[in-house]
Formats: sequence, structure tokens, C-alpha cells
Amino acid sequence: MAGFYVIILGISGTSWSDDSLEQKIRSEEKKLEQIKKEIEEKKKASKKTARQEQSLNAELKKLERQLQEQQKKIKTLNLRLRKTSAEMLDIRGGITRLSSQMDTRRDDLRQILNRSAVLSSSPPHRGSFTDPKILEVLSREVYIRSVVFEGFGTWQRLSSEKERTEHRLADLEGTYRGLSKEQSNLLRQKESVTKAGKQKRTLLSQVQKKKKAYQMEIRELESANPELARPLSE
Repeated sequence: MAGFYVIILGISGTSWSDDSLEQKIRSEEKKLEQIKKEIEEKKKASKKTARQEQSLNAELKKLERQLQEQQKKIKTLNLRLRKTSAEMLDIRGGITRLSSQMDTRRDDLRQILNRSAVLSSSPPHRGSFTDPKILEVLSREVYIRSVVFEGFGTWQRLSSEKERTEHRLADLEGTYRGLSKEQSNLLRQKESVTKAGKQKRTLLSQVQKKKKAYQMEIRELESANPELARPLSE
């Protein structure tokens, strides 16, 4: 503070009395102390905003990591949903083809059974079992029964395959619903994280402006009062 007293003495001149000079020095010291106190308070406020800035930056980085993880999960879910949807589409096409084959087989059997009924309603042919006409009728009936039996067996196999395929489709539809629900939850979480990130960035901008304002005020006060920038031991 020696320089300060030299400045005061130089300004005061020799015409001042000792009492007035001492009063002037005390007044200037009081002003400097008030300015010094103000600077310290602004430095504390600046440090506080710096801590807030650091904390907000850390929170933003955490939110960004969460957002990246959610985007990665959503991308994986979208791929699984597309794959499941394509598989369901193929299975539905298979069910349609099986239904068509079953309808065709049923129509064939109906025609065969109708013909068999016509033959059965024909008047019986009298003669011995060695008669070619009797043998022809018997052979035709045996053939019809064989065709009907084989056709019905094919229809049953088609029906069983269709049932298995429908079960598979039901499982895939359940999987698709589960994936869709998970996707919806992730999208909501992503929206929440995005909103939180926006709020944090707005708050960070406000804190940075405050910090910059405090630092500017401190520089202005120190530059206007050079004595405050010197160590007290000088």
C-alpha cells in the first residue's frame, strides 16, 4: 500500500493539515476496502458460476451418452421390426397358399365323392365275379376309395402345416407387438433426454453469460484501481 500513500500525498499537497490528510487517507482506504470487498464477492460469484458450468457440461455429456445409447437401441429395434414384419408377410403368403391348396383338394374330393355316389346309385349288375363288367365296377370303386383316401390324407397334411404356420405367425405377431412397445418406450425416453438436454444447454448459456459478466466487472474494477491488483505486502 506504500504506493497508494505516495499518490495520496502527492495529490494532497503541503497545504493540508495532518488531520485532514489522515482523514483523506482513511476515506480512500475505506473506499478501496469496499471495492476490494466487491471484487471478492464477484470473484466468489464467478467461481460459483464456473462450478455450475462444469457441472452442467458433465450433465450434458451424460445426456449425450444416454441419447447415443438410445439411438443405437432404436436402430437395432427398427432392424428387428423390419425383419419380423417381412417374415410375417412371407408367412401370411404361405398361409394363403396352403388355404388355396386345401380348397383345391377339397373340391377334388367333392367331385370324386359325387361320382362315387352316382356309381353307387346305379342298379346292380347281375352276373358272376368273373364277368368283366362286374370286375370293372369293383376295380373302379377300389380306385375311387384309394384316391379319396390319398386326397384326404393330403388335405390333412396341408391342414396340419397351416395350423403350425398360423401358430408361428401368432408368435411373430406377439414378438412384433413387444418390439413395438419397447420402441415406443425408447422413443419417449429419447424425447425426454432431448428435452432435458435442451434445457441444460439453455441454462449453461445463461451461466456462461453470468460468468463472463462477473469476470468483466472484476477486470474493470481492478483496472480502475491498480492498487488492488498489487499484493498487500508491497
